[in-house]
Amino acid sequence: MAAERDIQDAVEVIPDRLYWAAVHAAPPRNTEQAHYFSIDTELVYEPFFADFGPLNLAMIYTYSKMLEAKMADPKFADKRIVHYTTHEPKKRTNAACLMCAYQVASLGRSAEMAYEPFRNVYPPFLPYRDASCGICTFQLTIMDCMQGLEASLRHRWFDLNRFDVSSYNFFEKVENGDMNWIIPDKFLAFVGPSPSPTDADGFPAFMPEDYVPIFKEAGIGLICRLNKKQYDRQRFIDHGIKHVDLYFLDGSCPSRDIISKFLHIVENEPGGVAVHCKAGLGRTGTLIGLYAMKHYHFPARAFIGWIRICRPGSILGPQQQFLVDMQNDMFQAGSARRIPCPLSNDPNGINHQIEKHGLLQDEEETEYSQEGDRLCRVKRNARTAAQPRQGAAAGVGGIDPQARRNPAPARHVPPPAPPAPTNQERPERASIIPRGLRGIFSSK
Repeated sequence: MAAERDIQDAVEVIPDRLYWAAVHAAPPRNTEQAHYFSIDTELVYEPFFADFGPLNLAMIYTYSKMLEAKMADPKFADKRIVHYTTHEPKKRTNAACLMCAYQVASLGRSAEMAYEPFRNVYPPFLPYRDASCGICTFQLTIMDCMQGLEASLRHRWFDLNRFDVSSYNFFEKVENGDMNWIIPDKFLAFVGPSPSPTDADGFPAFMPEDYVPIFKEAGIGLICRLNKKQYDRQRFIDHGIKHVDLYFLDGSCPSRDIISKFLHIVENEPGGVAVHCKAGLGRTGTLIGLYAMKHYHFPARAFIGWIRICRPGSILGPQQQFLVDMQNDMFQAGSARRIPCPLSNDPNGINHQIEKHGLLQDEEETEYSQEGDRLCRVKRNARTAAQPRQGAAAGVGGIDPQARRNPAPARHVPPPAPPAPTNQERPERASIIPRGLRGIFSSK
């Protein structure tokens, strides 16, 4: 009786076939009429602070393939399939986002069509927020994320049947370089390389030489560094990879000079571009977002949704509204096909938007100025607390490529002790590459 009532109160995604429900009571039991399943404890977001989603691309893939299998399973052919979740607001929002993502990625529905069954759900879903420690000043919706996912399919950046989830899970790990394609084969976001085999806290870290074979295989021709110099750029250049510095303050928005130089440089680079700041999240995502708006007319809010699905934690604080305010200028620049982007004297144009968001001098600081360091620590500590740290050069067999993200430790918990010092010599990295970075979005 309770199970039938759950179906009656559920959101109907496919009539008489697929449903979504938030339940108050104990988990419903399977019946002759319905099969119930939940992912609340299986697909879990790893927070940096108060952020709780959206779930990443690997989780969207895993969920979609699991649901495809259930829909095709002869055992469930005559049953209604019900994805149930709790009424805990964050899990409820993420569960609904996954169901919408399945419709977009697997069924080919538009973002609007996918979200339509959820439009009148009460209470409303929680909006997503950024990964900074500051007060939330920008709310991202499930619809924003779905419009980003839909656009990625339209531009052929993502395809469920060509996506290599194992390689994605491998390379996004801190111990394997912490890198993600944002625009496949064009823009890769990654954490700032370390000048030495261990970081300031004694943990193994990736040096420029560790990235070289991976980047070579992936067709990366240029490194763009946005943070203060922490390693010698010659360590990339000596291996045939170009390198440029476009520094601006952590947590801030880029100046017109930085934007102009960045667009001009990357538009004239025939290979892929790997971009990093301190954590490879805020400044990195902001500049890639400007390129996506100019060259793909990718809406700002949709891009923020997409990049957070690709690389959770991306784009912080004032950078969010900055991208929204820059959208029309980037669209116009793209339509005009100008290189670099136009920097007119129009008071409502790019100069006005940059001044509106308050450009910072090199050493000025705001509440966001130390975000890069904090985000790096949170991400590293979450991984080391979740499981014994693998050696940085461990082979594929020593690392589970399907390992899920685990919740970050509370900020007051001291970080785990670093591993005992080991031989500082760094083994070759080529052996750790599974399919390779290039194949993540085109594995078949």
